[in-house]
Amino acid sequence: MSKNELRSKMKISNFIIVIPFGIIALVAAYFMVTNSLKDEYPDILSLIFGCLFGLIGVGCLGVIFFLEKIVLKDNKLIIQSLFGRRKKVINFSEIISYSEIEKEGRNTKWKDLTLFTKDSKYMISSTLYSNYDDLEKRLTRGKKKNTNAKKRWKNKLNRRYGYGFLIAGIIFTLILGNMFIKRNNEVLPNELSRIEGTISDEILIKKSGKRGENISMPIRLEEFPKFKFEVKGYGVRSTNTSQFISDIKKGDRIQLEILTDQYKKKLAKEIPLSFLDKGFNFREIIVYGIKAKNENYFDLENYNNLKTSDRNSIGMYALLAFSISLIGYGIRELFKSKKSFSKK
Repeated sequence: MSKNELRSKMKISNFIIVIPFGIIALVAAYFMVTNSLKDEYPDILSLIFGCLFGLIGVGCLGVIFFLEKIVLKDNKLIIQSLFGRRKKVINFSEIISYSEIEKEGRNTKWKDLTLFTKDSKYMISSTLYSNYDDLEKRLTRGKKKNTNAKKRWKNKLNRRYGYGFLIAGIIFTLILGNMFIKRNNEVLPNELSRIEGTISDEILIKKSGKRGENISMPIRLEEFPKFKFEVKGYGVRSTNTSQFISDIKKGDRIQLEILTDQYKKKLAKEIPLSFLDKGFNFREIIVYGIKAKNENYFDLENYNNLKTSDRNSIGMYALLAFSISLIGYGIRELFKSKKSFSKK
């Protein structure tokens, strides 16, 4: 290596983080996809997340093949693949100007150096090279700083944030609207069908979420082994769960009330299943009534009251305010981006 030659030094931390993360993502993708395909009908959500994790894993491992080594030699910027194949050569004399932008993530800061030639540009990031400062000094020596590039980047960033917050706000609003409609619809007795079966597993209350806020009580029946009958959310609060668990044991007979639509589609198979029926929680059937040993453990009236009253809860209004603020912030960022663009 000659005295005026400077070679980039790749940060080993990139490989330490990216390769294991890529392998973990691929393993997670494999289990998600295989588990979703085990069922009679693939679970769409598991399949989607499995594919996403697969893409992330492939991307993490594939990025290694796109990493580039840099050699500064004889007033030339020589760009090579990680395995030494020469990809591009830029003469220092071709570099007209440069911009260096300091960027910040949640837990890290880095710099991106962009070199501008007459027909193209090339970017070098401090996230990739441990000797970034040495490379930057050599490449920018005697070159003009391009101030407009930073303004364009900020404008692009504002636009990206604007669209991101606007889309998130709209999605939140649609979700809230759907929740409001669902909570406004009562479940009526004439919409239910009664089935009878034998308890095949011990009945337990299950909690999920960071604070255990998601509560459910799954019930398994010997007559329908493929399905899980779920008492969820308001249903649990409308059920005398302590008495029910104390009274009913494995092997006892029980009557459950479920939506007639679900009964005819999944159990009686009188109506064809829709795409949503097949792809989302096919094995799960929500319970709206429980009767055993001449006792009624589920209060449907209380369930409807809880559901409809919760639509006017503080939490719903807080979520609505949050979604509106997201939309407002998105519009503001887009307006800023448009305003700065019109000034140019």
